[in-house]
This record gives sequence, C-alpha cells and structure tokens, in this order.
Amino acid sequence: MLSPAIITLPWRPDAAEHYFAPLSALPWAMLLHSGFADHPHNRFDILVAAPRATLLTRDEQTWVDDGETVVVSAEDPLQLLQQQLDRQPFTPQPHDDLPFLGGALGLFGYDLGRRFERLPSHAQADIALADMAVGIYDWALIVDHQRQQISLLSYDDPQAASTVAGGANADAG
Repeated sequence: MLSPAIITLPWRPDAAEHYFAPLSALPWAMLLHSGFADHPHNRFDILVAAPRATLLTRDEQTWVDDGETVVVSAEDPLQLLQQQLDRQPFTPQPHDDLPFLGGALGLFGYDLGRRFERLPSHAQADIALADMAVGIYDWALIVDHQRQQISLLSYDDPQAASTVAGGANADAG
C-alpha cells in the first residue's frame, strides 16, 4: 500500500495564510481554516490545490473531470465520488497526528440531499453554489496549531508538491 511522503516544515503561526497565498490562484485551491480559537477542535488547517480529479454536481447532473476526460452523469454523485476514489493509486490510512492524508475534500451542499430524499422547498435558491464540488487530492499541507507543526504530505513527489505549495520546502532549508 502506497504511503505518503511527509516533510515537516518550520513552524510559523501564520502558516495557513503564508502558504495559501500562492496556492489560491491554482485550480480548486481550498483552505479549511481552524479560526485560531482556543478550542480543542480548532487544531488543524488544511490546504490543498490542483486535484487529480474533480466532481461538480448541479441538480441532476455531475461533471467528473479526471484531468483527461470530462464525463457528465445522472448517477448518484456519492457513488461517482467513490468510483473516482477507487481509481486513485493511493488509499489514505488513518494517521495518529494528521486528520487528512489525501482523498476527497470539498463542498457537500444542503441541496445535495434532494438527490436522496424528498425535502420541503422553503428556501429560495439565492446562492449560485453547486450541490457538490469535490476534488480528489494526492497532497496536502497540514498546519497543527496544537503541536506547532507544519506537515507537507504527498503520494507523488513531495518536491513537486512543495513547488505547488509555493516553495514550502524552500522554507525548510
């Protein structure tokens, strides 16, 4: 089973903002930010970009882009997501110190539930968000505020991931 290479970077309290700035222009860049609060559940920030595949669901259709082809499907979007995960050359395993080791990350909107059950339609569709927008990532930058540690992980080439992450590995030297 393929395990990710993990590089530990020097601690800096503004790591999420520092490393996300250059990532933000990349396709499907995401920052899950803990909010800096002194709460035990506000421990991690997760940064990703440039996924291996993306899935975008609007109403009854899901666009699956694996980087080579785009397929539009009316199948269950969660099953389509699982199919894409199964096609990846890596299977993330639980890690004692890291909450995310690659895989699916993104938006699962409330209206996605309409694909699976009948829900009352009280709210006006006033925000142009997809029902589901998920990327499948083979690398991530994890900021652990509790341990004051920054981890760059990659199933591919960690040096390539550091380049994508805005030269993060250059900060390690």
